[in-house]
Amino acid sequence: MNNFVQQLNTDQCRLYLPTFKSLTPFNTAVPEKKETLFIDLPADFNNIWSTPLKKESDLLQPLTELVTYLSQLIREGQQQVAVQQKEEAFDLVTEMDQGIEYLLRFWIKKHFPDHKIIGEEFGQDSLSPNDYCWYIDPIDGTSNYAKGRSHYCVNIGCVYQGKPFISLVAIP
Repeated sequence: MNNFVQQLNTDQCRLYLPTFKSLTPFNTAVPEKKETLFIDLPADFNNIWSTPLKKESDLLQPLTELVTYLSQLIREGQQQVAVQQKEEAFDLVTEMDQGIEYLLRFWIKKHFPDHKIIGEEFGQDSLSPNDYCWYIDPIDGTSNYAKGRSHYCVNIGCVYQGKPFISLVAIP
């Protein structure tokens, strides 16, 4: 585990939202856990978080379960996260955007370190035509999310050798 997942007892664990002092590339981002923003989850979350995946074809079920749990964190934290403006007045980012993308990147890199990632909040890896490449928009509709509305989603997709491999859209 990492410092964002804490085992509480044999039946429960706790997932904390990672937060950042500034928006930096993923490989230099130094997260802290937001002690006030967490969800308690069943102990089987540790299986999803920690059990190694042997091949890409094993991805769909654990990724779907992971995003289901992350969606719970997104919903429960909607009124509790800080909102920042990016370069343009209409371009917002929340602590939740950054934290969820960080958790997804951490999980993908843990299971498939050679996969490349392009994300909304932490930039992109160097790509070649034969890579598995993930595209992550942790909260598509950040403006709605920041205003407490329900019209937002999580978008995750992966291509392999330039062709769609897996796609997941979650509506928290």
